[in-house]
Amino acid sequence: MTVAIDGAPATGTMTSTMGTLPITGTATADALAMSGTLDMQGISLALGVTGTLVDGAFNGSLKLGDLGTAPFTGKRPGPTV
Repeated sequence: MTVAIDGAPATGTMTSTMGTLPITGTATADALAMSGTLDMQGISLALGVTGTLVDGAFNGSLKLGDLGTAPFTGKRPGPTV
């Protein structure tokens, strides 16, 4: 997941083996909520991401339409050499 935050609006992409999905949402000082729709061979699946930023780690949940919710943790990647 890649996110760009410019004030409250947030935009980004989620990339998986199924492709790349544009996502949009809102951000505060320590929270993020984003959503998008994944098209899987003609079937649409609504995705939602919510989380909080604590000590440099982004923790939250990914809602996969009616399939359920999965927890996640992410960190900003370090510099590449």
